[in-house]
Amino acid sequence: MAQSEGFSFNRSQKRGIVVLFGILATGTVGKLIHSKFAAEDAQIQTESVYHPPSFSTPPAIPDRLDINLADSAAFSQLPGIGPVLSQRIVRFRDKSGGFESVEDLKKTYGLSEETFEAIQSRLFVNEVFISERKARPASSTRQAAPIEVIDVNTATAEEFKTLPGIGTTLSNRIVNYRNSIGGFQSIEDLKRVYHLSPETYAGISQYLAVKTPAMPVQLGNELVFEDLLATNETPDFGADDLGMARGSESLIDLNQADSATLADVPGIDGKLAKRIIKYRTLLGHFESADQLSEVYGFPKHQLDMALPHLVAIPGAFKLKDLNTASVRMLAFYPEINKEAAESIVAKRDDLGRFDNWTEVSNIPTLSKASVDQLRAYFKIEVR
Repeated sequence: MAQSEGFSFNRSQKRGIVVLFGILATGTVGKLIHSKFAAEDAQIQTESVYHPPSFSTPPAIPDRLDINLADSAAFSQLPGIGPVLSQRIVRFRDKSGGFESVEDLKKTYGLSEETFEAIQSRLFVNEVFISERKARPASSTRQAAPIEVIDVNTATAEEFKTLPGIGTTLSNRIVNYRNSIGGFQSIEDLKRVYHLSPETYAGISQYLAVKTPAMPVQLGNELVFEDLLATNETPDFGADDLGMARGSESLIDLNQADSATLADVPGIDGKLAKRIIKYRTLLGHFESADQLSEVYGFPKHQLDMALPHLVAIPGAFKLKDLNTASVRMLAFYPEINKEAAESIVAKRDDLGRFDNWTEVSNIPTLSKASVDQLRAYFKIEVR
């Protein structure tokens, strides 16, 4: 039997082709399903990632701040300036009346040098503010009340306090000294008040006058001669003359009295009297009765009892040589601590010696009170 011409498949081949197409179709469908699920998984994973809520953009920090107009909120945006320091800056500005320069900001308490340097380039002062401040009439500022001339022999401590450079301590010291010597013969006598510096005296002398005559001081039954202070000499009173007569209103000179005499003073017992003598020996002399407060173990209530009966009469006392004084000797004086004493000796060694008090006054570690005390107890020999 002859075969038909052309291409043909038998039953087995046809079955194989059908199976092959089925496999291909299944793979294609599976791939499509896989792609769909993969896309859904990716979407689910993306949606599960946390995204923080979006806030409004914070206010921009200004490039430069006018420190006389900025409020505390503006200052607090600068690096290193928190809410506390920003409020402190504004309070200081309001209290001082404004800043005249950016450098004035450094005067604010708690503002470190490092923080200031970090923000300095972003600060400025409006020139209009400065010109307006300088143009303010003088009448707009409070004027100090004029100082009237006072009588040094009748003025109270409160009246002395109105003078420039005279505080509570110094005004009380002037009155106590005046009462102890019976009054001032001339305004020059005030120069001998303990810790009243030549500069302070020069500043107040124009406001002083002696209108009421001074009264002589009574020591026992003796009268100190009228011009005692003018002669700058200590009278040669004996211990009996300087001792306080029982029941009398006399004064005892701390620079002459012995321990037995001091022990008779109200508030001073024998033990305390010996301490006073020892302190006087180490000190050299007393410039003021107030210096008794420096004596170790002298209770204030006893000191208050004793002071009305005591006086430190000025005189030509022997002074120590500053060019030979040791650190230990200098540091003994209350106004001169060890650091100051060491700086005095170091400066003296650098110079070779001191030739004048200006060289001493220029030592940075010495206060004005320190120099005043040095001049009261030391001398500089002139070559």
